[in-house]
Amino acid sequence: MRPGHPRFPAGWGRPTDSSGGRRRYLHERYPSLDIYARVQTLDEQQALRARGVKHAGTTYLESTLFRGEALLKNMGVTESQAKILIDSLRKDDYQLIKDTFDKTRNVDAQP
Repeated sequence: MRPGHPRFPAGWGRPTDSSGGRRRYLHERYPSLDIYARVQTLDEQQALRARGVKHAGTTYLESTLFRGEALLKNMGVTESQAKILIDSLRKDDYQLIKDTFDKTRNVDAQP
């Protein structure tokens, strides 16, 4: 069956694999097709989103947040408190993480 068929409403891939051209082709030929992509960096995520890919997930950050939430629960933090904290880090496309990274980078760049 071809992409865009009701049984296959989405496509998936990574920007570093050989299907990169295939994903662009699918997105151009079937614009209503949801493309899901795993990326390593926020820059890669933003680049794909700029091309119209709505579901680009940053695996490194998500993996870290997932394991951080598990660690918090193991340390006695309630599930609801851990979820609030982790969700605050995901908010606005990881804006708090980006801001902290930018501040750290600026401090490191000073003589």
